[in-house]
This record gives sequence, structure tokens and C-alpha cells, in this order.
Amino acid sequence: MTSGLTKGRWNRDLIRQRGLFIGQEHKHKGVNVALGPMMNMGRVAQGGRNWEGFGGDPFLAGEAAYETVLGLQEGGVIACAKHLVGKYAYSSLHFTFKV
Repeated sequence: MTSGLTKGRWNRDLIRQRGLFIGQEHKHKGVNVALGPMMNMGRVAQGGRNWEGFGGDPFLAGEAAYETVLGLQEGGVIACAKHLVGKYAYSSLHFTFKV
């Protein structure tokens, strides 16, 4: 599963610490707004950006995003949560594969 948080147990403190470290890294680089966390549940494999999220479980995705936002803010940057609803509700895309 994505980001290693869905192994049966997960730790809110570690998720928040992860957000804190990401926030501190952004701050060190002079970035004021972090474009994340990605909160979509990534249930469509063709979405292509599922690795940014926290898996397909709605509770886990919400709680992990919450803790990440708090950690980012503790690190001194603004968190800009991405892809809240319907980002991967593809209905008119046609995928073609050439061999």
C-alpha cells in the first residue's frame, strides 16, 4: 500500500513527525506553502499519482492527512491539501497502448 502506513497498525505521532520534517525541509528551502498532503483515496490505478496519498481507506486517508497538515504547520509552512473530491473520477478518458 502507499506510504507504508497501512500495514495493520499506524502511529499518529509518526505521521505528524513526518509532516513536521517535510515542513522543516520546505522552510529551509524558502518555501512558504507546501502543496500537500494529497487526500484523494487513490482507488483508480490509472490515476497515476496514488503514491502521494495514504491508500484507499477513507478513515486512514483522512486521519493521516490531518496529522500531516498539523506537522507541516508546526514546521512553519502553510499546508495546501490537494484533490479533495472527484479528482480521479475519470469518465471520458480513453487509454491506448501501442506495442
